[in-house]
Amino acid sequence: MKKLIAGILVAAMLSTVPALSLAEGKKMNSKPEVKDRFQNILVTRAEEMQKMQEKFNDLKAKIEAKRAEMDEKKASFQTKKDEFNAFKDELMGKREAMKVLRRAGDVIREENSKLREDLKNSLTALEESGKVILPGTQTTLDAYIVELKALTAKIKDTKGEIHAILKDNKGFIKDKDYTAMDLAFDEIYAIQTQRNAYLTQINGILKNMVQLLSTVA
Repeated sequence: MKKLIAGILVAAMLSTVPALSLAEGKKMNSKPEVKDRFQNILVTRAEEMQKMQEKFNDLKAKIEAKRAEMDEKKASFQTKKDEFNAFKDELMGKREAMKVLRRAGDVIREENSKLREDLKNSLTALEESGKVILPGTQTTLDAYIVELKALTAKIKDTKGEIHAILKDNKGFIKDKDYTAMDLAFDEIYAIQTQRNAYLTQINGILKNMVQLLSTVA
């Protein structure tokens, strides 16, 4: 049972986890209709994740199309002052939008911390009861862990992308390349929005795991 708790908690903290296994004890399982409900949630979330990825890919494609337009626009400016005047309002607006997005991310991460604590408490209560989860419920929990691993991998991938953009942006600031800075804001905003969406989905999974554990009897 302790291995189970450790495994799920690692998953909750966005790391690789082993398959679930439980110590021998009093068997328990959720009602069939409850398991069906959680299985339907898995299917629905998979569809939502696909739509979210398609939306993100479309946004990135639009940014690339805008890049070509911006290169042409940049060539039309006579001086850096002209370029700055053309972008200063837009850059300020995007900077404020980034602040709002970061605050939203902070709220999501706070919820994540609370849900991980809730899951830990649920698992501790399960261990103390000496009960064992039957295969049907375990399969659903395993599926949730697979989702956690997939979402975690996506978040890790985007972290490197943001760092690369920020590194390039230091050069843009030094060179007063306002057109490039504008595009950098678009890229970071898109990626951070996606990261928040991934973490929101992770929170949904953790919440479902807590709810599922509370329904077993």
